[in-house]
Amino acid sequence: RVVLMAGLVRVPPPACSFAIDRHVHKNGGSTMRSIFIDNDRQGEWMYWGYGLDKLPSVTSLVSEAIQSNGNHSCDDWDARPPLRLAAELHYGGHALVNGATTMVHLLGPHSHFRAVATRCACKVVLMTRLRRPSSYYISFWQWANIAKMQRHDNRTHGSNMVDWACGYRNIQAALLLGDLKLALEPEYVGVHRMKPHAIRAFHAFDDPKHRERSLAHLERTLSAFDLVGLVERFDETLLLAADLTGLQHLTHSKVSPPPKNRAEVLTTAKALGCESRAGCEQKIAACASVDQQMYDRAATSFDERVRAQGPEFEQRLLRLRRLRAARESTDKVRTRRERDAEKPIIREKVLPPELRS
Repeated sequence: RVVLMAGLVRVPPPACSFAIDRHVHKNGGSTMRSIFIDNDRQGEWMYWGYGLDKLPSVTSLVSEAIQSNGNHSCDDWDARPPLRLAAELHYGGHALVNGATTMVHLLGPHSHFRAVATRCACKVVLMTRLRRPSSYYISFWQWANIAKMQRHDNRTHGSNMVDWACGYRNIQAALLLGDLKLALEPEYVGVHRMKPHAIRAFHAFDDPKHRERSLAHLERTLSAFDLVGLVERFDETLLLAADLTGLQHLTHSKVSPPPKNRAEVLTTAKALGCESRAGCEQKIAACASVDQQMYDRAATSFDERVRAQGPEFEQRLLRLRRLRAARESTDKVRTRRERDAEKPIIREKVLPPELRS
């Protein structure tokens, strides 16, 4: 596999690197986790996730550890074993009240940890991905099987996807900045039964008195990330992440969590609340104007960043896609073999001679 990655990975494994991914629901975080774990299996990185309850104490302990190198300088990695941590901040943590905000405070460009890491020749990379708002809402709505709840009780859960989305408006911005368990609200609680803390989170940009301050906080938070990629351009995002962090193993099989209960997902115009893709995009953009603005700015910045990589980047991108397609094909064969191996073997029963008559 190391040979296969030749020509794809541009930088060798760094002696010290910390890659921290803010995995918001439905932003490709499950696939990123599989890549982190794959690098862990190769023995080159250590995966840590995904509530990161101990992040405040870990940053403090690691800061002390990387500065302590006996009689050697802290940036002399020839005199110590490598340290590479791939961490995922996703869901369930109790200590990190405001996900990305706390993440930036502890690991961002102005943090004590970043200053120590930089002085000791350690990479620190904060990354996340944004998704086109209409695609995001439809994906979340399908995954959480909201349609089924709406069919049973539309007074609580809304009459369609757009109705639900307009209640939980600006969901990406809210989940990015908010409590790690905030996703429970749009996943389970009816849009017309929202709790006060959820209303404050999802409608934070509605109040004219606080809108500018909330927008400035969102912009500051995103600007503190070293990489804000796009779900629609996941492959380019992955290559940029590899260049920043030193991740070596980038092929992966697509990871897409199935809808809950595996129920049939309705995508009719009635269930969606919009007649066409363009109609859905227009209605979602009107309800989630902050999410749309955030995505449009990120998409423009990302496009400029990719174009600045030059023609070599395009060749690496094509190679990544060929290698991943080959791996997916191999994984399908392996899965089929494993499935066949699990089938019970039925052997013909042979009667003893005295009973054959």
